[in-house]
Amino acid sequence: MESPARTTAALLLTLVGLLFVTPAMAEPTEGIDYVRLDEPVTDGGGDRVEVLELFWYGCPHCYRLEEPLQEWLEEKGDTVRFERIPAPFNEEWERHARGYYAAELHGVAEKAHDAFFRRFHEEGDHLHGRDDLAAFYAEFGVDRDEFLRTLEGFGVNTKMRRAGRIARDSGADGVPAVIIDGRYRTSASRAGGREEMLEVMDYLVEKARR
Repeated sequence: MESPARTTAALLLTLVGLLFVTPAMAEPTEGIDYVRLDEPVTDGGGDRVEVLELFWYGCPHCYRLEEPLQEWLEEKGDTVRFERIPAPFNEEWERHARGYYAAELHGVAEKAHDAFFRRFHEEGDHLHGRDDLAAFYAEFGVDRDEFLRTLEGFGVNTKMRRAGRIARDSGADGVPAVIIDGRYRTSASRAGGREEMLEVMDYLVEKARR
């Protein structure tokens, strides 16, 4: 028969263990944490799950999402295919979207991405005009005149039409918003925060893979 002291000690250990048990996250709820789109906005990512981020450089929430999003993408590795979509919801957003796509065609969009965010949010330079954008991307080796020609060219116009269609058809009314596999949309405001959104994204990636 166990002694009362030993029984008490065992009970205390059990109670202490329970204090450190982290409750499992409840399964995300369709219509609350994410929405299923009536019609897919893309064909998805093929063998990998497509992840599209709708963003705007002037959005502070997009800026603060960058680091945790990059960590999330590193964890996912080759299981997802990630693409940024600069949402052209108004005139200023459209200017920045054109700049992003012109930079993409010149091969510097990825290299300049973090710097653009810092220029806007840390230095207060909002890069409003075409010349401002050309001067900024010139810092990454893009010829100013070539950039300005690209800005209004066929390649950028094609990308802008696609971005506008995806943003519109996804039903997103703000940024950052994430579209998984062309079929599901979530956001920090819908999920309840950045970390919660990343957890919902985990769930939706696995759902799409299944």
